[in-house]
Amino acid sequence: MALEPPADWQRDSQITCDCQDCTALKSFLDDPTQPKWTLKAVEARRKHVEQIIKQHPNDVNCATQRIGSPHTLICTKNQASYQRRVDQRTHDLNVLTSLSAV
Repeated sequence: MALEPPADWQRDSQITCDCQDCTALKSFLDDPTQPKWTLKAVEARRKHVEQIIKQHPNDVNCATQRIGSPHTLICTKNQASYQRRVDQRTHDLNVLTSLSAV
C-alpha cells in the first residue's frame, strides 16, 4: 500500500461531545486549510477540550498560553498518525529483512 502524508489539514473529528467548545473543535478538525486553532476560555473549559482531544486520537497538540486572562489553549494539527504508520512500515520491513536472512 502507498504511504503518503496527509494531503491537507483535515483530521478525524469523530467527537461525541456537543458542547459549544467541542463543536468549534470539530469545525477546526474538519477544516482542510486551518492548521491552528485557539480557545480563549477559563481553565475548566480549556481542560475539557484538552481531555476530549486526549480521548480521541486526532493528531492535535495542545499548549496553554498563559498571557492575559483568561488563558488561551492553542491547538495545532500534526501528522502523528502518518508518522506512526511510517515507523510501523520501517519496523515491518526490518523484520521482513531479518526473517529473509534466516
